[in-house]
Amino acid sequence: VLLIIAFGSLLFWLPVDWQRGLSAFTAVLIVACPCALALSTPFTMSAALGVFDRNRFYLKNTAVVEQLARINTIVLDKTGTITTGDIDVTAAPVLSKMQQRMVYTACINSSHPISRRICKHLGGSGKLPFDNYEEIPGKGISVKVNAHQMLIGSAGFLGVAATGDNTTSVHVIIDGAYIGAYRFQNAYRDGLNEVTALKDKKYQLFLLSGDNDKERDSLKQYFNSNAIHFNQSPQQKLDFIRIHQLTGKKVMMIGDGLNDAGALKQSDLGVAVTDNVNNFSPGSDAILDGRSLSKLPAFLDFSKDTVKVIYMSFLLSLTYNIIGLTFAVTGKLSPLTAAILMPLSTATIISFTSIATHVAARRRKLS
Repeated sequence: VLLIIAFGSLLFWLPVDWQRGLSAFTAVLIVACPCALALSTPFTMSAALGVFDRNRFYLKNTAVVEQLARINTIVLDKTGTITTGDIDVTAAPVLSKMQQRMVYTACINSSHPISRRICKHLGGSGKLPFDNYEEIPGKGISVKVNAHQMLIGSAGFLGVAATGDNTTSVHVIIDGAYIGAYRFQNAYRDGLNEVTALKDKKYQLFLLSGDNDKERDSLKQYFNSNAIHFNQSPQQKLDFIRIHQLTGKKVMMIGDGLNDAGALKQSDLGVAVTDNVNNFSPGSDAILDGRSLSKLPAFLDFSKDTVKVIYMSFLLSLTYNIIGLTFAVTGKLSPLTAAILMPLSTATIISFTSIATHVAARRRKLS
């Protein structure tokens, strides 16, 4: 299009004044340089990534910002996501020193929050030789430690009776003998109220947990009762997300990383919540520090603001090009003046995107 306008201007003025025609041809090519259009998006996105980073929300790349802006459905895991890593141990089985070391050996190889809490409770009992280690997400661990076969996990995985209270339980079997269970009382993260308030802002919120439903009553104050689903396997979580995507929903999955790897990968935007951002989180598009969970609504709003800034910069650049071309085709805009205006327009667009992005961040209290 630019070349058509440039040659059209040249051919129009050539019979009348060849110098004016040449001036119009050159001015059109210079003044309509698409640099401003090409630079507005990367500069805006890089500024937005800087804002997210400062607020402990680490995105894989700039495309994630646009994905975040399109989200309308949010699926959350429970353990390690909306609960803190400081899980209270309310009861523990009576173990010998050797059994403590065996349990520690089995759990230290897992990244699950409850496994880490058991290791913390045991206080570094020391590892033993092990083999045939297998961790089944959402269920438990099977491993041979020091020539003893161990199973650690949920009541269903071990085939034992579930506890009757509202605590989370992890059962232990060694060489076929039931040893006992660790019981935990979860503490919910600060900011859960802010996150669940999104359901009043046209977002659909769901809770999918692999645990039993003993915390259902506690969680009803945060989620709609029909949006809470317990005893969900990793495959069921993945299928749940896929079904909502088939209805046209843009789904963000927020999980703890390893156990939710499939759901994180299936979702339109996978976010791994962690208390240690150095932990490897497979399949996630972003890592959210647990301390910043309360800022999730602000992150969603800011991503929309960022996309608006890009559109505004496109409009500003387009307006400049139209005005510049209007003068350039007349042959009255000298190539020298056009050469001055071109970098000036680029600097103007870049300054606008940077300033507008930081103003939007301050408005969302993310500066």
